[in-house]
Order: sequence, then structure tokens, then C-alpha cells
Amino acid sequence: MKKKNQINSLIENVENIANIDECLTCQCFVDTLHEFEEVLKGQAVGYDIKERLARIRERATVTHECSGCDPCLPVPVSNALAAMGGRPAASVCKPTKPMPLGFVKQAPAWPIEQGQYIVGAETSPVAISTLGNDDLPRVVAERA
Repeated sequence: MKKKNQINSLIENVENIANIDECLTCQCFVDTLHEFEEVLKGQAVGYDIKERLARIRERATVTHECSGCDPCLPVPVSNALAAMGGRPAASVCKPTKPMPLGFVKQAPAWPIEQGQYIVGAETSPVAISTLGNDDLPRVVAERA
């Protein structure tokens, strides 16, 4: 019964985190959802829990790697799932390398101007205008 209560608490936490757009599209959160699915495979939980997790997975799409949020909200969930699975806890989320050049982000609110944009890292203070040269981002990345 204790494990079932813990799983119920974790799914509630995951649902709350999924309401934060930045988290819903973060690699950290999607990784945690995968962990949750793996833990549920070995558990006798109701269909409701698996269905709730599936609904979140349908909405979660990775658009960025870890942004280094402090605190990273998926970490406590991930740590609890690790403990359930007998694995060591991560304790903190460490930002990974920025997204490679060539990742094309399509978002309804950004950019304001229409066109085609290649985004390396959304938080980067650097912008490069290629003036329509599709090969230039690759050349710049190779020389950087």
C-alpha cells in the first residue's frame, strides 16, 4: 500500500510539472517520464495511473536540453523512481551541452517575423545571420 501511495504522489507531482511549459518540453522531464514508465512496468498499479502518465507523454515533446533550472523539478521524482528501482539517485540535474546547430525550432509565438530559423541554443546571447546561406551555420560550427 505504501508503494501505491508513493506512485500516486509521484504522478500528481508529474502532472503539476507538466503544467509548466518549459518543463514539459525539457529533456530532463521527458527522461523522467521514461523512468516512470519503466518503474510502472514492474508494478501492480491501476490502469488510471498508466493512463495519466500516457496523457502527459502525449503532450511532452523535447524542444531543449536541460536549461540548468535550480531547482530542476523532475529531479525529486526521478530520485524517488530510482529508489523504487533500486538505482542510485541523481540528486541534481546537470545541464548538458547546448543543442547542436541544425535543430529547427518551430514555435507559434516565436519568432515574430516569419521565416526559417536555425536555433542552436535559445538562451545563447549570440545570433548569426546567414543571409539565406544554408551551409554557413555548419561552417561556423566546424570552425568554432
